[in-house]
Amino acid sequence: MRDKLGRFVKGNKPQKPFQKGNIPWNISKKCPQISKALTGHYVSEESKEKMRGKRPSISGSKNPMWKGGKKTYCIDCGKQITNYTYKRCKPCADKDKKGKPIWKGDDVGYGGVHDWVRANKGKPQVCEHCGKIKKEGKIEWANTDHKYKRKLEDYISLCTSCHRKYDKKNV
Repeated sequence: MRDKLGRFVKGNKPQKPFQKGNIPWNISKKCPQISKALTGHYVSEESKEKMRGKRPSISGSKNPMWKGGKKTYCIDCGKQITNYTYKRCKPCADKDKKGKPIWKGDDVGYGGVHDWVRANKGKPQVCEHCGKIKKEGKIEWANTDHKYKRKLEDYISLCTSCHRKYDKKNV
């Protein structure tokens, strides 16, 4: 129950609780300012924005206080970069990885070496011990000397079961 101002009166329950199939009270209501303005004639987007109370966008270069933004340059070639969070331009970033300062060489970890092997040798297709193919089960690159250096000849392709047996035998 509500009072004259539309507030709920304490202690009174609503007359009808919500039930499936009830029609919401605001189903036929529309925003009065916009609905009256739109009936029977064309209203421009500018007028609609004024009715909605939105301000025109003055972000970026449209803002009168704009001073040109932050300029960043590639640390390798000095070319201006559009995205200020990057340190290198696209051509310099795509150069050989050995020229990058983050290149670790042989000091890379287990996962990094395996990613390097997969990039250079591709995905293994056949187990070199039992001859199982990729469709029959998972095939992995196994390191023969367990030193995990960047030598492609130190890696052989083995299925999961042969890889486990090989590691138990050679550790």
